[in-house]
Amino acid sequence: MKIVMTGHTGGIGKCIYDNLSKIAGCEVVGFSRSTGHNIADAESIQLIAEEGCDVFINNAFNYANENENDDQLNMLKCVYEKHYGEHARVMKIMPYNAIWRSFNNIADTPLIVNIGSVIYNTPDDHIRIESNKKYKYSKMRLKDYASGKRIADIRPGLIHAGPTLDLSLRDLAHDPIVVYDAVKFVIDAYAKGVFIYEMEVG
Repeated sequence: MKIVMTGHTGGIGKCIYDNLSKIAGCEVVGFSRSTGHNIADAESIQLIAEEGCDVFINNAFNYANENENDDQLNMLKCVYEKHYGEHARVMKIMPYNAIWRSFNNIADTPLIVNIGSVIYNTPDDHIRIESNKKYKYSKMRLKDYASGKRIADIRPGLIHAGPTLDLSLRDLAHDPIVVYDAVKFVIDAYAKGVFIYEMEVG
């Protein structure tokens, strides 16, 4: 199995990358700014999307972009439209914590996993850092795009990784391994013919 992922050199992404790389028969190819691939760059997005794979994990978030930040969303759109177009739209019936459905494999299309966030549930007046509000709305747009498509949307809660976490909340944060566990669960389910549409973890 070949897995391609973005944002693999730090935080949640490094945890996912390191643990998936330990699985026998699993080839993991990572793309990150530190390796010369910036999702803020259209050429980098196209290059990443062209990399053939069985699973694509859309994890990288461009914290350096302090403006309206849809770099992660643009990456997701590029990969999804390359492989699925608008033909794989589905209807979801009930807002369970993890929504799943049996499916028939679509030939030559990878499983697409998006790493979102549950921060979209947080009221603005509970977010003290302005950049975190921009992060919230970026993740909300990701969630809205993934909804109803063949995208496994994993939305972590407070994770002890990344520069955006308020220092006062660090003791409440979960280890990034919980996100890896969710990703592995989604991949294993997919291999058995079950598609997980969304999951909140941590």
